Amino acid sequence: IARDAGIYYAKAKLVSLEDNNNYNELELPSFRWEITKARVDMSGVRWNYGSSFVYDGIEKSVELLGLPDTVTVKYTDNTGLDAGEHEAMAQIDVKDPENYETPRPVSGCWWQIDRAKYDMSDVHWVYEDDMVYNGKEKRVRLEGLPDGVKVEAYRGNKGIEAGLYTAEAIVRYSNKDNYEEPSVPALKWRIRKKKIDLSDVRWDYDGSTKFVFDEKPKEVRLTGLPKDVEVAYIDNCKVNAGTYTARARLIFDTRNCEADEIPELIWKIDKAVYDLGDVFWTYDRPFRYDGTEKSITLAGVPSSISVRYRDNKASAIGTYTAKAYLTYDNDNYEAPEVDTTIDWAIIGKEVE
Repeated sequence: IARDAGIYYAKAKLVSLEDNNNYNELELPSFRWEITKARVDMSGVRWNYGSSFVYDGIEKSVELLGLPDTVTVKYTDNTGLDAGEHEAMAQIDVKDPENYETPRPVSGCWWQIDRAKYDMSDVHWVYEDDMVYNGKEKRVRLEGLPDGVKVEAYRGNKGIEAGLYTAEAIVRYSNKDNYEEPSVPALKWRIRKKKIDLSDVRWDYDGSTKFVFDEKPKEVRLTGLPKDVEVAYIDNCKVNAGTYTARARLIFDTRNCEADEIPELIWKIDKAVYDLGDVFWTYDRPFRYDGTEKSITLAGVPSSISVRYRDNKASAIGTYTAKAYLTYDNDNYEAPEVDTTIDWAIIGKEVE
């Protein structure tokens, strides 16, 4: 009888149980027999690794599953903390080498800890709500960066002039071996143009304004202009009577500011009225005939009016109708109101 694996030689001796005195013992030839070592069933053994781990600061490990109780295992490179590739090896030994065969070596396991990604879900750009040009610097910046990530430098995150900008952040992170490089999407941001306040701007001309031609320039202008605005005018300054349309083009920093257009203004210079209060015909009674030419004219006529006459001269006795024809600046003056026709006479001599 044997329990352990090995080679054995069995011996047997035959002895008579009834007549021990008359029968000799018979010793049989020895018999060789063997108990072979058992084989360890490794059919269910496998590595407990399906997909790569992700770095989280906690040690990771792989090991064999399904090992029978009859073996022991020693591992190499089956644990790791940092991101990287590993080849885990397992040395299998039987606990009872006398009775169990050492199993065939188990293939190694290539396993990996991937670099982690920083949680950037709270990262956002921060900027002023009212990004309107005011001559001062505006800027945007990042907030919500996770621990271990800092901004090393910005590009395009500051501006003074109105316009469209693209902000980019170059981030620096500390654990490059175990984390993928984080990135932040660029931000397109704008500084809007300032709207110039024209609420106090108006033309210095209204229904109560009255210009009358006097040979001097008349002008309409804008009042209430902000200090940083100049004006280029068209048809705002005239001398002659007439109706005009004044236009104003505002001159300002168009890159950074904007303004509504100024409405056109229709304005007028009225025609002047000649002062004819001192105008009279140089005739108050009939002339006496004396053989010389007699004439009458309009006196007191302003120098800007020229006069030509018909039938204002005669030497013979008779009754005449003199007519004065006035030439004047009808573009700038109303028609002169004067009596341009007069009857006059030359009568006979007085009888002595």
